[in-house]
Amino acid sequence: MPHPIQFHISGTIQSELNAKLSNVTVQVLHKQLRSEKLLMSGQTDSKGNYDIVFNPTPAEISESRPVDICIKAFSGELLLGQSKVYFGIGSETVIDLKVSMTDNLSEFDVLITRLKLILDANSVALGKLVENEEYQDITFLFGWGR
Repeated sequence: MPHPIQFHISGTIQSELNAKLSNVTVQVLHKQLRSEKLLMSGQTDSKGNYDIVFNPTPAEISESRPVDICIKAFSGELLLGQSKVYFGIGSETVIDLKVSMTDNLSEFDVLITRLKLILDANSVALGKLVENEEYQDITFLFGWGR
């Protein structure tokens, strides 16, 4: 059975608290036993949704080499999580991913990771946080953590 010429991978990336994660980089990887190859990447929108379309080369797929993929989600360079492997995918595949931001991290690292997601989503650098009449960044973040 021939493979589709074009693949469409879509889904939602959310935290363990069911918060939809925006501005997350989603990578689609072709998985093999001991290797993986980046096929395509994209970004989540403001509602945590992503939509990636790619055309694999004949070297990447064949009758004896089905398209087996996983996705990885990143905030900048930080790996947030990855999916299980989806074997022999069809032309349309939905992969929703719930990422844990607390696994194997100290309390400090958990807070910084969560803070970075909020700051990245709002295009504000950590060093640019202010508390004045125009912006109440610290007050907002204090309420966020409750």
